[in-house]
This record gives sequence, structure tokens and C-alpha cells, in this order.
Amino acid sequence: FPSHDTSCKKPIGTKSILCKNKKNGGSIRLDHADIKKMEFIKNTRKLKVCEIGAGGGSSVKKLKKHFNRKNIFAFEKSNNNTKKLQKLLHKKNINPKICAKGIKFDRIILIHTFEHIAKPGLFLNRLAQFLAENGKLFIQVPNSESNPFLLTIADHSIHYTKETLQKTLQKFNFKCEKINYSFGKKEISAICGYHQKLKEIGKADVASISWANRHFKALKAVESFFSSLTNKVYLFGSSLGATWILANFTKKIISLVDEDASRIGNTVMQKKIISLKQLPKKAIIFSTVRPTRLNQIKSKIEQRYCKLIS
Repeated sequence: FPSHDTSCKKPIGTKSILCKNKKNGGSIRLDHADIKKMEFIKNTRKLKVCEIGAGGGSSVKKLKKHFNRKNIFAFEKSNNNTKKLQKLLHKKNINPKICAKGIKFDRIILIHTFEHIAKPGLFLNRLAQFLAENGKLFIQVPNSESNPFLLTIADHSIHYTKETLQKTLQKFNFKCEKINYSFGKKEISAICGYHQKLKEIGKADVASISWANRHFKALKAVESFFSSLTNKVYLFGSSLGATWILANFTKKIISLVDEDASRIGNTVMQKKIISLKQLPKKAIIFSTVRPTRLNQIKSKIEQRYCKLIS
């Protein structure tokens, strides 16, 4: 997407965004039932919609059900994902030169992209230039309060909460018409309209960042546990937490354990991902999943006479 360069002679791709690998189009959720209520999708056949950080086209496929194909645009940095998008959209609508063509969009979508932006103010100001009158912006970001391991993602420039996302948007004249949690509070979704000279709604107070202190303590506890560990263990899960632990304590991990059939059999950092059925008896498993999810897997693991640590 064009940077904040004011000369606007040609689009300049930002370095920090869109560098995600959404395998097979990704598992990102675009909640159409929810955004329909906010008239985000209404009388859309003539509207122009743009997704920034479109990945392999997971959301584009859903957008095609509501928007005219010729009016769907996408920006994507990954060459591999761009090739996938070319099968879904007109080639000219992928990474278009919107400065030269003077294109404005009625709907702009950022799904798990905004947290990668190092300078959100400059980015939002730039977005406003390409948003049509009465246009809507849909943003979805991880809820940083939900998982300590989100703090370990290197290319997340900013870690948002519901409060800080809303205040960031409002500071740069995007008013949230609706903002809520989705996917079990793991994500924050917001629909915004642009209004010139909005009044700021105040800065986040000290109490609002207590979640970060809790997360740092939790990460420190995990680090201390593995530093003092004398026996090798299995890791349940193969996403954020497991990857961070594996990167720091590779020699203390035997293998990763997962229930996702699409991951079983693959390798991460030379460690194989196995299924629960492949666990040997009396194995010790360390889990990084949330407590609510932990209860669901505990009985399965104990049935194999294994010990679960979290």
C-alpha cells in the first residue's frame, strides 16, 4: 500500500506490513453476519472494496459473494499469495497504482495487518485519502490481553487492546461505530467511519496496561521452568507459545504434539509434529494453550497415562 510519501508519484510499499504467511489462504475470520448489521455489506454491487494484506485470498473469496468482482481490490506483499489472488481477481486490481488513477474505496479492510504497522498515525492519515465519502473501515487485530505469547511475535509493531485500538483510531479521526471481541476474545473487530477533527477520548491510564505486566511475568515463569528443567518434554501445540519455547529451548524438547491433522507429520525447527495417539506412555507434556482449552485436552492426555504441565 502506498506509504505516507506526499509526492504520490508512485506507490511505495511499506516494509513492515503484509509480511505474513497465510498458508492456503489463512484461517482469518471475516464475520459477515456481524458486519452486515453495521451496513458494512449493504447495496454493495456498485461499491469499491479494498483489502490490505489480502494473503492468499481467504477473505476475498467471501467478499466476492457480496461485491462485484471488478470492484474488489487487494494489496499483498507476498509474491506467492499474489499469484493466488490473480486466480480470484482481475490482475489490474491487485496492488493497483491508486495514486495515479485517483481511486477511492467505499470499504477498506485490514485483517491482522494493522498490528504490523509501526507508525499507525501516518498509515491512517494515508488511508483517509483513499476512503470515499461515507466509506467504512473494517479492522481486525489480535487481542493482546488474551495471550502472553502474542508479545513474542517479532513483527507485531504494536500490541492492541480494545481500549487502545479505539483511542488510536479516534486520535486520527476514525470513529468506531462498533467495536467488539470475536473468536472467543482472541481478536478485536472494529468498524469505523472517517470524521474530520474528532475529539480525542483520552490516553490509556496505567491500570490499563496491567495485562502487559501479567504477561511478562507469565513468560518469565515459562522461561524459568525450562531453564531449570532436567528432563526432556513434549510440547502440546505448534503455534505461538510452542514456537517461542522451541526457539529458546530446542534441546529440551522431544517433539511437538498437535490435534490439527493438517500439521501432524510436519516439522518445526527440525522437531516433528505428532498426534496424541503417537505419545508414548508416561510422557511429560508441557502445554501453552489457554486454560479453557486445557480442560478439553487434559482427559485425552491422561488417558494415555501421561503427565500434563501448563
